[in-house]
Amino acid sequence: EYARVLDVVGKYALAFPHVALCVRKTAGGSGASAGGHADLTTRGTGDTAAAVRAVHGGALARELLNAECADTGRGLVAKLCCSSANWAAKRASIAIFINGRLVECSSLRAAVEHEYAHTLPKGSHPFALLQLTVPPARLDVNVHPTKADVLLADEAEAVALVQAAARLALEGSNASRTFAVIAGNLPALGASPALAQSLLGPMGGTQ
Repeated sequence: EYARVLDVVGKYALAFPHVALCVRKTAGGSGASAGGHADLTTRGTGDTAAAVRAVHGGALARELLNAECADTGRGLVAKLCCSSANWAAKRASIAIFINGRLVECSSLRAAVEHEYAHTLPKGSHPFALLQLTVPPARLDVNVHPTKADVLLADEAEAVALVQAAARLALEGSNASRTFAVIAGNLPALGASPALAQSLLGPMGGTQ
């Protein structure tokens, strides 16, 4: 349960970086943080990157992209803070907030993942903080007993808007990707016929 609390509070810390938060176990709890060291602390500076650094670490905070798209006709606004093409994780970390409340929405989550499919290595996933504003009349929050899931009247339009925001964020990122280069120490084959023959083996024999 504590791990779940830490996860939820961490996501709210990202969505509300102007609020200072601190999470630690009580004195009656167990573990290294019981009554002592905090497992999560944010300073409430209003800086999203600082909140990401506190929750997920500096490596991710240095690779953040931001984009915003709006559908004024339907009153939809999608604000996306996401990882660049240079960052990836084995597990997706996607926090979705609709009208300021943390929710689960598989279609919006899939929309973000879809835009990264051809950018990240297979089996890798992005980080994303999605904040979607929806007219209350177009949102049904009573489809789940705990109100964790929601139903969007304009779901297709919302998905398209989120995909547009992700594409917009990634446009500049793809042009500045970095790659690790491992330099080998193999000598040039032409430098030594004997060495070339030993490396090529039977397939490199003369006719």
